[in-house]
Amino acid sequence: MAKLLCELLGHKLPTGYCGSRPYLRVGNNIIIDGIGRRHASLYALCDRCEEEYHVASIHLPDTDQEKELK
Repeated sequence: MAKLLCELLGHKLPTGYCGSRPYLRVGNNIIIDGIGRRHASLYALCDRCEEEYHVASIHLPDTDQEKELK
């Protein structure tokens, strides 16, 4: 039943500890584009069906070593 609800309504964003914001997992698929910007995907575990799903994509900040090269 939970999977059917998620298919119809979308996944339910998890709640964090004591009602705070949820933790998200950074995926293993960090990609560097043509201009050197790093991209990563964020994943969450659905509170309803307990399936991991893609929440957002982000640009990662430059590391100190990358800043020195610029």
